[in-house]
Amino acid sequence: MSAAYPGRGGAADVAIAVEPLGRAARRLGRALAHPACAEGCAAGGGVFALAGAARALAELAADLGEAGALLGSVVDSCAELALACAACGATAPLARHFQGRALREVMPLALVALIMGTIYFGYIGCCVPLLGTGLSGSAPVAFNVAIALSAWAYHQSVVVDPGGIPESWREAPGVFEQVQYKLLERKKSCESVRFCSKEHKYKPDRSHYCRPLGRNVLRMDHYCPWVVNCIGHFNYKFFVQFLLYTVLANGIALYALIPTLYVQTFPAGSTAFMFGCAGLSGLLTVLLAPFLCFHLWLLGKNLTTIEFCEQMRDSELFASPYDLGILANMQSVFGSNPLLWFLPLGCPLGDGLSWARGPLHDAERRHA
Repeated sequence: MSAAYPGRGGAADVAIAVEPLGRAARRLGRALAHPACAEGCAAGGGVFALAGAARALAELAADLGEAGALLGSVVDSCAELALACAACGATAPLARHFQGRALREVMPLALVALIMGTIYFGYIGCCVPLLGTGLSGSAPVAFNVAIALSAWAYHQSVVVDPGGIPESWREAPGVFEQVQYKLLERKKSCESVRFCSKEHKYKPDRSHYCRPLGRNVLRMDHYCPWVVNCIGHFNYKFFVQFLLYTVLANGIALYALIPTLYVQTFPAGSTAFMFGCAGLSGLLTVLLAPFLCFHLWLLGKNLTTIEFCEQMRDSELFASPYDLGILANMQSVFGSNPLLWFLPLGCPLGDGLSWARGPLHDAERRHA
């Protein structure tokens, strides 16, 4: 017989003890089966399911007694916040972009957010408070501006469509006559105009078929798994800005963290965390700075990564027939307004279907 429950057996005591778990499990099942949760999951908003699970866990904590009441209130507040964020984000461009797509496609974004968040907390959350300089100093302000612009440019790289061949270029009677004056590039094998057998469309100059997207991309540069998107005519500007501001933010953090850790002494936990952040910032700077320089060099010559690889394989001249000079090349990517060159706003010049040719093309025509 049990002392806690006179007249009951040990099995009855166990049943009473696990009764709160049973109630919480039933609540969890009801939360996950709720129509709003199911609809949110179907639309790619798995945060609804997470919020329902958090609500059930909060009720479980409350059932477990007074000790779990505080935990229950905290988790319940998190559930309310998750639901509010899900409701607000359901119409956001990022949510619409990944609607109905597999979770594995979102993981690169979560990893990028985790890396940048760790560096942000290491510098702003640990280093700056321990130094006592405050957030109004020039370095923290510059870091916050750089990290904000990096996140903004990254968002734009993900959600902005790189550009595709319009339906008016699909093979049909009379279409070739309408578009042939724009088709200057030819197949190397037979000198005929380029045609995509997968989309059944004529291919504009500088466009290429992107296998992950399953279609052609205008002025295709490369497919980037870190932005889960192809980098092309309409989002190349944002990709370059993302590289620029990420390198800048990591450089500022590295410049502040290394001298601070070398000169001063802090608690062991803070020191270890800042060492990790400094190492992460250094790694990103070493990896991304050469990549940024490479793309700035490509930009100066009006080359894409694909065109660079083709020339490296064939001639190693690294000259583009689309090279119009530094200023015109910059405008073709960043737009005609220099005030927007450093902001993730606006769009490049042109429609991506036809391209002006530079002096190299004129010289080749005269030589021919």
